[in-house]
Amino acid sequence: QGVTFTPTDTLNYQIVTTSVSVTVSKPSATVTLGKLAATYDGKTKSVSVTTNPPRLTVKLTYNGSTTAPKNAGSYAVVATIVAANQTGSTSGTLVIAKATPSITRKPIAKAIVYGQTLASSTLSSGAASVGGTFAFTTPTTVPVAGTASQGVTFTPTDTLNYQIVTTSVNVTVSKATPLITTQPTATAITYGQTLASSTLGGGTASVPGACSGRRHGLSRRDFHPNRHGQLPDRHHHRHRERDGHPSHSPVDCAEID
Repeated sequence: QGVTFTPTDTLNYQIVTTSVSVTVSKPSATVTLGKLAATYDGKTKSVSVTTNPPRLTVKLTYNGSTTAPKNAGSYAVVATIVAANQTGSTSGTLVIAKATPSITRKPIAKAIVYGQTLASSTLSSGAASVGGTFAFTTPTTVPVAGTASQGVTFTPTDTLNYQIVTTSVNVTVSKATPLITTQPTATAITYGQTLASSTLGGGTASVPGACSGRRHGLSRRDFHPNRHGQLPDRHHHRHRERDGHPSHSPVDCAEID
């Protein structure tokens, strides 16, 4: 810019001119960011910007990129005013939360036997709003016999953008069948006595328990001969057994409670 030098003694000195550089700073403007929280829906998420003075041009970057993101996550946002006579900037963080899938149909659990873990049960026919898999939350659990609710976890295929959710299903557990490892022996009884008079001993099984004889529907009259001195055929082998004769149907596992 032009500058004039005026001497104090203008009677004897000329007025002269020169020039100097003048730096003119741009006035500051304020920038405010909005819409910094969103939830994933497959669409890009842009923040909102307001300026003062209003309607100034602003450049936005998300983690250094000018492209607005769509995937769940946190993004560093920088807003910078681009104007000939204004300056200003601000920064913030855009957070896109994971979406929560909905379970549209609970899976069905295959029945298991007591002693098996939930991992032995198969889950089928489950459905959700997005692709994924169902699995028992605690697959090592050994449930008791009966039907009870068990926790199930749904894991989306796209875990970047969708939350893992839980639900529950009913699992039916049937009673296990114990194994008779050593058959018990029965003490002899006298004709007319009931099986309750015979003592069972020495039997072992795969689980703790007690052995007792079953009558199988027999009563005292089942062991009385008819007028010809014969027992009914269906009980003849049991009568022989009680007389000390060998029988083809000894007390076996089926006769142990």
